[in-house]
Amino acid sequence: MRLIQRVFWVGVIVLATIFAFINLHDVSVNLDPLGLGFEALQSAQIPLAFVILGSVAVGLIVGVMLMWLASWPSQRALGVERREARKLRRENERMSEALKQADHPDTAGPPVAR
Repeated sequence: MRLIQRVFWVGVIVLATIFAFINLHDVSVNLDPLGLGFEALQSAQIPLAFVILGSVAVGLIVGVMLMWLASWPSQRALGVERREARKLRRENERMSEALKQADHPDTAGPPVAR
């Protein structure tokens, strides 16, 4: 399975690299869509590959953040359940030890009331 994943991602990287080299011509990007008159934002000449790959990167980051936010309540509940399981496991071990000591009174340890 790891081999298939690696082959897939190597293929994606190779295709993205080829795409970037093919689309090196500049395009005009207007960063002032409301026309407020900011000269620094009026128009920028950026390679098309940067525009497309940057848009994909921003989309991936936003998608990962939204998925993380959507899974947050279940992750929180999972943490609560894990803490409860740890607490019950410790209590089980304590009670098992107490039961062993009660079954074998000749062993050293504090007396356990039944």
